Amino acid sequence: MSPGGSRTARGLATWPAPMVSFDRKDTLQEDMLRRITRQRLAPPTHYIPSSRDFDDAVRLSLGWGMVLQRWIQADLDSGALVPIAPGRHADVALHWSTGASPPRC
Repeated sequence: MSPGGSRTARGLATWPAPMVSFDRKDTLQEDMLRRITRQRLAPPTHYIPSSRDFDDAVRLSLGWGMVLQRWIQADLDSGALVPIAPGRHADVALHWSTGASPPRC
């Protein structure tokens, strides 16, 4: 999503829009950017390893990123955020993990 809608997906190929990623292993944004532009781009990237802080970073215009639609639907409805690639989306399988329990004494 892009704050204020000032850029489009096609413009990302020539405009060095900052991108927000969870961490260096997160390729979701890069994969979508490659699908949209058909180019392998390396935009400036902010790493935000927290789901809520990632969402806030996009809302505060630190960069563009893919956010759960249900978290931002009100911002989409109001125009505060706009899709950079209307009609395109990425389905992501979520996997929950838990740490090992400490040994019982």
